[in-house]
Amino acid sequence: VILLELVKDSGISIEDVETYEKKLRKPLNKEDMLNDADYIKIKNVFDKAIDIALAKGPCLIHDRSVKEYVKSRGYSCLSVMIYATDMKSKLVRARISPLYKDIDNDECLTEKIHEEDAIRINYHSAQSDTTWGDKNSYDLCLNSEVLGRDFAAEMLAKCMG
Repeated sequence: VILLELVKDSGISIEDVETYEKKLRKPLNKEDMLNDADYIKIKNVFDKAIDIALAKGPCLIHDRSVKEYVKSRGYSCLSVMIYATDMKSKLVRARISPLYKDIDNDECLTEKIHEEDAIRINYHSAQSDTTWGDKNSYDLCLNSEVLGRDFAAEMLAKCMG
């Protein structure tokens, strides 16, 4: 949402992104994504917004770009994966997210978590040769099960500071 605010004149709305992301809730291959006109249109808008955000100074970009893109623009980048391995921990973390505020059923919440991960995987794989979620692909990995969500966020903020 914040990235799209940087490019209000782009003709792409959050609703357009949400509609497109419905396609991304199932596995897609990189070639299909790169040949999808809707993906290209949305990616170009996000790339423009990311360029604006990077030019403004240090920023946190969540799931709409990859390290390779940021570095190709001449900026340094710290790629971070904040994760939890236990589904019970993921459910606890998800329950405090506004994204899932209307879901009170564990089964539905688990399904939504998997759908969001699929969206992240598809965006990432279309833009990078690294594997989303592979801890070897990131500069820093923070286990929010061990650290707690707030402390993991504090650590990330200190890294950016």
